[in-house]
Amino acid sequence: GGEGAAGKGENMLTPELVRLGKLVESSYASWMHTRDKQTLKAALDAQRQVSKALPDDWEARLTLGNLMYFSGDDEAAVSEARKAVDLNPSSPQANKLLGRILVQLSRLDEGLPFLRRAVTLSPWDHEGWYKLGTVLFEAGGREEA
Repeated sequence: GGEGAAGKGENMLTPELVRLGKLVESSYASWMHTRDKQTLKAALDAQRQVSKALPDDWEARLTLGNLMYFSGDDEAAVSEARKAVDLNPSSPQANKLLGRILVQLSRLDEGLPFLRRAVTLSPWDHEGWYKLGTVLFEAGGREEA
């Protein structure tokens, strides 16, 4: 939920943040198996607290964006993914998440550059290449796909 802040002085992880991070991880893992909405809500609520305590931690923002995306709150997910990209533009995960959500919202012109950047940053990411190729193919860019 926010490991990127460890050792940054003013953003040291407190026992409460560690507890919340573990709650996020266990709730998310459980949700992946059950798809129970209350379990996802527990993960989301805990991650909101982590992100509030660590507003400049790109990993905390990325995790919150992913959870918001899974919960169906696409616009909030875009906002958090954009914050993650702003905090760490070289994160392939943050770029891929932002691009994927924007494309899903039919905002291809906005989303494609993030998907392209994600595969440039992580050329072995098969999921990223698949998503980019699928979007390009569906948008009519068959040669580039």
